[in-house]
Amino acid sequence: MVNAIHNFYDAMQKEGINIDWYSIPELCIMLAIRNARHHNQSNRIRSIYNYHLQNLVEPTIKADYLLVDFPGKLVDGKRGGFFKFHISWDDIENFISLPRDQSRLRSGSREMIRNYLNADNFEMKSEDIPKERIFINVVPLIINAGIYLSPFIDNLIFPKSTESKVFYRIFKEGNGALTVEHELIPAYFSFPPYE
Repeated sequence: MVNAIHNFYDAMQKEGINIDWYSIPELCIMLAIRNARHHNQSNRIRSIYNYHLQNLVEPTIKADYLLVDFPGKLVDGKRGGFFKFHISWDDIENFISLPRDQSRLRSGSREMIRNYLNADNFEMKSEDIPKERIFINVVPLIINAGIYLSPFIDNLIFPKSTESKVFYRIFKEGNGALTVEHELIPAYFSFPPYE
């Protein structure tokens, strides 16, 4: 999905649709994640699964994590939810702290992204869980980026697969997530035993 958002970036430039992606937090975070993965920096922004495999002697050993979810916006008294895919906050923070020539981000991007996610809040509430074990749900961030882009790219999108049709509808009609509010979930995670 992160690559799909970046494909929108390329397509919009080709079509002469000019948006300053680096000044819009919903888009800048997507570029940061994509750039880190594409240029093999900051551990390519690991998922909780990859982090756990790489950092524990045995993947069946349990470890404490803090999962950060972003609630759906309140509509008619109800909040929507999102499926979950958690990625390393520490990897993101390391990437957005890199010098511009390495991250390809603008000056001020780090602060803008941290403010967009209200990162001080979840870092402060992590208690005994170290920063490298904080993982944020990337799905609401992708949805917010798609919702922001939808009006600009509506005439360029012709979804064919079931998946593309679902995301197209969410981008056009969805309400998105509140990134300044958090659902903090302490998690005790491991892989199941294997034989």
